Parts: sequence; C-alpha cells; structure tokens
Amino acid sequence: AGLRETSDHVESIGVARTRERMQKAALILYLVDLTQTFLEEVDEQLAELRALGKPFLAIGNKMDAATPALMNELSGKGFMFISAAQHTNLDVLKEKILAHFQLRAVQQGEVVVTNLRHYQQ
Repeated sequence: AGLRETSDHVESIGVARTRERMQKAALILYLVDLTQTFLEEVDEQLAELRALGKPFLAIGNKMDAATPALMNELSGKGFMFISAAQHTNLDVLKEKILAHFQLRAVQQGEVVVTNLRHYQQ
C-alpha cells in the first residue's frame, strides 16, 4: 500500500499499516510512478515524510516515460530517478542505500532484511 488517501476499506487498512511501519523504519524509500504523479500529491507526501523526522530517499520510477518538466520539478525537490524496467540508475540507488547504512557492499550469502514480514517469518 502507498500513502494515498482512499475510500476503499481494505486499501485504507494497508495505508494505515504503511504509516505505522514508517514510524519504525531506519530508512524510507519514497517511490513514485512518474507517469501517474501529481506535484500537489508529492508535496503533501513529502511534508508528511519530513514531519516523521525519519531519513528517506525520494525516488521517481519510469524516468524513461516521464516528462522533462516533471523530472526537472522533482529534481529540485531532491528526487533521484530510476527506470526499474530498463535497469537505469539502480546501481546509484543501491549505493545511496548502502551509504545510508554505512555499508560498502552486500556480499553473497549475507542477509539484508527489507521488509518486516521477512524478519518475522
């Protein structure tokens, strides 16, 4: 679930859980779909993230399909851009995550818990 307000009951439960888990996160990855993003919504969500006082990375996905104007606007708000489908800038994202945790690299065989569900099982 994302952060969007919704009238769907089931989805609203997922949104509430997302917000709960954000309180406990060491690093929040704020990922937006650049083909379905509105600046007003981004501004609201960035304000919510900043109010949490938790470190976060603002990431725009689908940079290969985004308008230059949107990317320029979000760049000024501290976003980095990736294309998961094209594998563009994923190495840069990985380096930013590793740098946050002061890790040089994840070695084969090491475990990095990325989701609380994975740790609980």
